[in-house]
Amino acid sequence: MAVRLLQLRQAHEGANGGNGPSGVGRLARAKQPQTGMGERMSAHTHPGARILLVEDSDDLRALMTLILETDGYIVDSASTAEEGLRLLDSTSYDLVLSDYALPGRTGAWMLREALARQVLSQGILVTAHPNPRDAGEFPVIYKPLDFDAFLDQIREYVTPDLRVIAPPPDPARSAHGHARSAEA
Repeated sequence: MAVRLLQLRQAHEGANGGNGPSGVGRLARAKQPQTGMGERMSAHTHPGARILLVEDSDDLRALMTLILETDGYIVDSASTAEEGLRLLDSTSYDLVLSDYALPGRTGAWMLREALARQVLSQGILVTAHPNPRDAGEFPVIYKPLDFDAFLDQIREYVTPDLRVIAPPPDPARSAHGHARSAEA
């Protein structure tokens, strides 16, 4: 799998003029420093976190899916806005990542439509366009992707399901739930 990941990453870098992991793929609120991708990918898991990826480029969709799945996400994918909406109508997602320029309708249109249908929890646009005209309130990650920064950005939106753990009993409380007095 590591070899396939490397091949897909190199193909992505080549498709973008060798500008692959250059720091260009960024989201304005990304704050974490970068380290090696292998370290990050093995260090984080997100059991049960489901992402819908809508990307019309077969190679980039396969690469992004592999990166996200290696990081522990469950990923479904689509290649058009209409196909993405059909998946959103039938499945609940923690996050939707959509290319902006899709065949037919834009990713921004799909995210707005999903909001109107009340089937979108969170959406992010991924694009090489310097200023996607109808991105609106949706955050944007710019291509070419820096995969370490990309995963950091996704982690800001999708957090592991944290179970609420009851705190240990307070020794200052009695079995009846009343605070003990200092005189007792």
